[in-house]
Amino acid sequence: MNYGDQMKFVARDGSTVQRFLLVRSAGATSSGYKLYGYDPEENARNFLEDFGIDVHPNHHAEIQAAKRKIRFYAGPNADISTHGS
Repeated sequence: MNYGDQMKFVARDGSTVQRFLLVRSAGATSSGYKLYGYDPEENARNFLEDFGIDVHPNHHAEIQAAKRKIRFYAGPNADISTHGS
């Protein structure tokens, strides 16, 4: 991901569906990535956390790190997938 790029995720656990938005951030006070809860109908974001990736960021590492963070919010049994860009 380049600075400013976004990636959407969907977490499903039974009938519960939650949406998340990962944004590559460039701010001096940021660790590199911001994770938001996301409501596409309202186009609303709810900031959840700012985090970094310990390895050289590549697409696979970014997805895996985001899924680990999302699992904390969505629960251990949630099925997490990317949803568009």
